[in-house]
Amino acid sequence: MQSPVSHTSIHRRDRLSVPDVVPSFSTDQSQEEWENASMFLVEQDMAAHNQLFSPTPEMPDNIGQCFSFYDDNKVRNHIDSPVDIESHSCPESYAKDIHALDTSSLPITVSPAESALQLSRRLYQYTKQHQEYEGQTARMLSANGTPFLQEALTCYLERFHFEKYPIDMALRQFLSLEHLPLESQQVDRVLVAFSHRYHMCNPDILDEENVYLLVYSLLLLHTDAFHKSVRPRISKAEFVSMTEASRVHHAILEYLYDNTSLVEFAYMRNNPSLPFTRDQDTLYKLLSHGNILYLQQDPKTVQDRIQMPFCFAGIRTSPRALHNQIMNAPLLEFRPRVSFAKKWAMSQYNPDMVPLLARPIGAGVVKRCDSSEGDKRSLGTKWKPWGMIITGSALLWCKNPDDVIPFESFILSPHPINVRVDEVTPLCHALCVYNAAQKDKIVRLRVNGRWYLIQVQDEQVEDWVDRINYIASLGSCALVWDDALMIPPGVTVQMRPMSITVLGPLRTGAQPGNEPQPRHMYMECMKATSLALAQSVLSISLYLASHRQRYQTLAEEHQRQVQTIMHMGLLTPLQRSTRDNLMNSSTVLSQSLRRTQIELTFLSCRIHFLQAEQNVLHERLQQEGLDIYTPV
Repeated sequence: MQSPVSHTSIHRRDRLSVPDVVPSFSTDQSQEEWENASMFLVEQDMAAHNQLFSPTPEMPDNIGQCFSFYDDNKVRNHIDSPVDIESHSCPESYAKDIHALDTSSLPITVSPAESALQLSRRLYQYTKQHQEYEGQTARMLSANGTPFLQEALTCYLERFHFEKYPIDMALRQFLSLEHLPLESQQVDRVLVAFSHRYHMCNPDILDEENVYLLVYSLLLLHTDAFHKSVRPRISKAEFVSMTEASRVHHAILEYLYDNTSLVEFAYMRNNPSLPFTRDQDTLYKLLSHGNILYLQQDPKTVQDRIQMPFCFAGIRTSPRALHNQIMNAPLLEFRPRVSFAKKWAMSQYNPDMVPLLARPIGAGVVKRCDSSEGDKRSLGTKWKPWGMIITGSALLWCKNPDDVIPFESFILSPHPINVRVDEVTPLCHALCVYNAAQKDKIVRLRVNGRWYLIQVQDEQVEDWVDRINYIASLGSCALVWDDALMIPPGVTVQMRPMSITVLGPLRTGAQPGNEPQPRHMYMECMKATSLALAQSVLSISLYLASHRQRYQTLAEEHQRQVQTIMHMGLLTPLQRSTRDNLMNSSTVLSQSLRRTQIELTFLSCRIHFLQAEQNVLHERLQQEGLDIYTPV
C-alpha cells in the first residue's frame, strides 16, 4: 500500500504538505457494503459533495468538567469495569421488555429478535439516509450503559479499520466521522469501545488499558491546546508525566504531544460554511486517502531492527549426538617443549606430575578477524589465516596454519606430533552464533566482550557452532572434557595418543590462566566415577535453576522493546523535529534491543545444551544403578 515517496518531500518548512506522488483511489466508497468499508478509515459522500469535517470542535464550554474525573487508577478500571452497567448481564436480559428499555432513545424501532450486530448496521444505514442524524450512530448507541447497547456499540466500531495507523491519527479519523457525546459517561463508553477496536486492529502495539489512557490524555491535551478559555497550557514535560503510567516510551509520548498540539481536530458537524485551516486541509487530505502512511518509517527497516539474527545451534546434530561424538574423540597427552634454561618462566612445570589431557574434536584452517565492541573500522583489511583446534575446554590457535594440517590425520599415526600453540581461548564464557539468513555465513564468537569473526566453509558452519557452544555451555558450569585450557600460550606442545576410557564432562576446578595443579587434572578427578558424574549433574541443575528466571525476565524485556520499536514504526510525525527525535530514539532503542538479543541468545544456548546434557548424565547414572536427587 505504501509508495516509495521520499520523506523529505513531505516536509515544507517544518509544516504539512501533500506528497508529490499520490496514487488514485476509488471514490465510490459510500456505496459499498458494510464488510467492505473503506480501509482508509473514511467514507466520502461524493454524490452530495458535502464537507464532512469541521475545524470547529462541537464541544461544550465546560468540557474541562467532563474530564474532571480523570484519575490513573480509575482510568485503569474502566476496561475491566464498564461504567453504568445495569444488573441485566444474563442472556435473558435480551428479552423483549429489556430491548424496549435499551433502545427507547433510538430513532428506529428494534425487533425483539434483532441482534446487537444487526441493530448497529441498521442504525448506521438510517443515519446515512437522514442528514439530521449524520455521524451520530456512536452517540446514540452510548446513550446508556446496558449490555445490549454496549455490544451494539462494539459491533458498530468494527466498521473502522485502524490497522497500521498510529493512535492519534485513528482518533482524528474517528472524531471526523462521529459526533463525540457531550455527557461524560457517554464519552467514556465510546472511548472504551474505541480502545477495544484499536487494540483488536493492532494487538502487538498497545493493550486496551493503555489505549484508553492515551486517548483520554489526547482529548485533554487537545482541549487544553485549542480551547480559548484554558490557561495556562500543558507543557510537553507535564503531558509526558501525566501519561507515563501507560508505560509507553517517552519519545512516543512526545510525538503525541507534538502532533496533537500542532493541528486542531476536525469534528463532524452540520454547518459546512466554516473553512479548514491550511494545515487541517493538508492533514485530512492525507488521512482521507490513506497517504498519511507515507510518513511512517520504512517497514523493512523496522522489521530488520526487531529480527533476531542469531542462531546458536544447527539442525543436523543433536546435543546427545555431540556428547557421543566427544566420548569417541581421541584422547591425547601433551607436554610443553621448552628449553631447560627457560624451565617454565611463567610457572614451573613438573614432568613427573599427572599428564595433561587434550581431546581434539575439530581442527581446520580458517580466516579470523578481531573486532571489539564499538570498532567501526573496515573489517576487510583485518582477515588473517589461522589454524584452529577445538578441544574439550578451549580453542587453540596456531598462527602457522600448516601446523593443524597433519593434526587432522593424527589418529592414524602412532607417532607424537608437535604443534605450536600461539593463543588459547577458554570457552567457559563464550558464545558462538551465525546468521542463517545470510548467504555468506560468518561464525561470530564472543569471548569476554570481544568478538572474533571466523570464516569457515559453508557446510561446516553448523558443526563449528554446535561444538563450540556445547563445550562453552559445559564450561559455564565449570565442567570440562580435558585440560586444554591450562596450556600456556606461545609454546610448542608435543602430543601423543593415550588409550584410556574417559568418563564425561567433569568439574575439575581448573581456571584459565592458573598454574597447573595435580588436583585440577582431568585424570585425578575421574578416579571416583559415580561421585564425579553426580557432581556434574548437580552443577548443571544449579546453573539451570538460577538462570531460568533470568531468561524469563529477559524475554519479557525483549518483548517490550520489540513492541516499542514496532509502535515507533507506525508513527506519522508532522514536523521534521519530531521525526528526527523519533529516529534518534529508534536508533538507541535498536542498539539496546540488539544487546538484549545477544544475552537472550546466550541464555537460550546454555539452557538448550545443558538440559540435554543433564538428561544424558542422568541416564548414565541410572545405568550404573544410582539415582541422584538434587535441589531445583
